[in-house]
Amino acid sequence: MELYGTFGPSCCETELLSRMLDAGMTGIRLNLSHGNLLEHPEWLYNWREAQLRSGRHAELMIDLKGAELRIVELKGKSLLCGGELVNLYAGAVPDTGGPVRISPDLEAQPESQQKNQPEGKDSYLKKLFLHGDESLTENVGTAGSAETVFSSQAVCHMGIPQPLYRALRSGQHLFINDAELELEVLPPRRSNFYPSVGMERPKEGKAAAERDHDLSFVSMPLSCRVLRGGTAAPGKSIALRGVEIPLPVLTPEDIENLAHAREAGVTAVMQPFVECGEDVELLRRELSARGLSKLRIFAKIENQAGIEHLDEIMAAADHIVIARGDLGSNIGFLRLPKAQEEIARRCRAVKKPFMVVTQLLHSMTEHSVPTRAELSDIYLAVRQGASSLMLTGETAIGSYPLEAMRWLRDIAEASAIQD
Repeated sequence: MELYGTFGPSCCETELLSRMLDAGMTGIRLNLSHGNLLEHPEWLYNWREAQLRSGRHAELMIDLKGAELRIVELKGKSLLCGGELVNLYAGAVPDTGGPVRISPDLEAQPESQQKNQPEGKDSYLKKLFLHGDESLTENVGTAGSAETVFSSQAVCHMGIPQPLYRALRSGQHLFINDAELELEVLPPRRSNFYPSVGMERPKEGKAAAERDHDLSFVSMPLSCRVLRGGTAAPGKSIALRGVEIPLPVLTPEDIENLAHAREAGVTAVMQPFVECGEDVELLRRELSARGLSKLRIFAKIENQAGIEHLDEIMAAADHIVIARGDLGSNIGFLRLPKAQEEIARRCRAVKKPFMVVTQLLHSMTEHSVPTRAELSDIYLAVRQGASSLMLTGETAIGSYPLEAMRWLRDIAEASAIQD
């Protein structure tokens, strides 16, 4: 049984890492969603020293950024409560310091920054079509005489990836930070508009689907209502169920990190949101091109597409990862237990090793003893045939990283004893 921790502020010192290795940890994960491989050279140095001190060789696994959706930027309140309003933007959040004056020919700017704007009928506001909905905006007499401000009720302004922004429709639900936080997209309202460029509807010659998704001509906030409160922060995961969003399998940041994998001592790679065998083959080609063909690939199953194409993913990857955080966010919590059982069964059928991860000992981020439910969860994962288990926040930011690793070892060993 392989047991993994996750690097973080709570477990980055040599002495603690050495004791975690003595407690049964066989490898550690470095999450690259929030930074690059060489961002913490002291962590990598301490990891090597810990192995020397404990006399154990352990795995250094990097978890790539990949085709994932995360909060880009956040301004305002981060701890959100049910019923509050949040404004979403494509990419970075613009300055919210004052009203803007609207001109179809110019990028909208705070009034204090506007100079020599053209006037005339070409600058009038016209009907704006957003996300397939016709939102009526009144024509005004002269350019720039209409002022638009951010929704006065919004407590938070959140930047999200542009492909996700383009895919949003009113009534959809967004799940943030492994579905801790849930938002509902509200219908566009004039009071929420924040145009950045021309207000004209895309030309009629464009295909309807392209027209509905083409927001290059306008950038404004979409208001959401908080249905389930929680904490939002830059880098937290976002899920939109039932919608395909085109994203690169490997990002430029991933390629850069792979270029430094050898010098960092990386021995394995976790690939997020794997949806088909070709996704894995693409990563394997990148590894081979850098002389890293021996690195094991752990393919993370995190959505319905990954489940549907599991057979070809198993054929291409070295290990399968049941990544329950994003998987639960994307397919729904109620479907997660059955999905874990199905993936485990299919892996056992072809003798493909698999890992179970996410919230195995979540309570131990704050408490020194796990819950009974967590003990049962780990027992079930082991009896389902898991070849490896991984702790994430429990060791990365938790108060009891060493104790959590000891409990994981003890529960896994006890669960493996045959009746």
